[in-house]
Amino acid sequence: MYVHVRNGEFIQRFPTAKGWVTLENGNKVSPPVAGFVEGNDMVVAEVIDDEPSYDVNTHMLERSEALDINVWRTSWTVVARPVENYSVITKLQCKKQCVIEGSWDTLKAAIAGNADMQEDWDLASSLSIIDPGVQAISLVLGKDAQQLQEFFNAAVKL
Repeated sequence: MYVHVRNGEFIQRFPTAKGWVTLENGNKVSPPVAGFVEGNDMVVAEVIDDEPSYDVNTHMLERSEALDINVWRTSWTVVARPVENYSVITKLQCKKQCVIEGSWDTLKAAIAGNADMQEDWDLASSLSIIDPGVQAISLVLGKDAQQLQEFFNAAVKL
């Protein structure tokens, strides 16, 4: 493929089958045109770098395009996926995460030892990270705000 570039910025792509391309102003040129056509317009070959290998569960690709010595180059950068923070989990997800962390017995005992906490647990179908009862549970489990968020992020996947 060939690319029409103006002042270092992408304008449009052209298939190579024609042997010529038509610029916005109607001029037909046969690529590759080394140097300038119509002032700051250029028609240059497009080079697309191979995509690097990466773990799609934890990372993603960012695409970048730029004029690179009379070639329009598309390159890839592997970046970590942003962590999605979850704010609601089910009681079952909470239990499963506690079992994984070895804190289920501690949580059960804390809930059973506090009538208000027991009633909240019995009536709830889900747990919100901002709920005062959940904040109390996080203290029982010895978790700060970041650790509680990590707990929710892990639990939601169960």
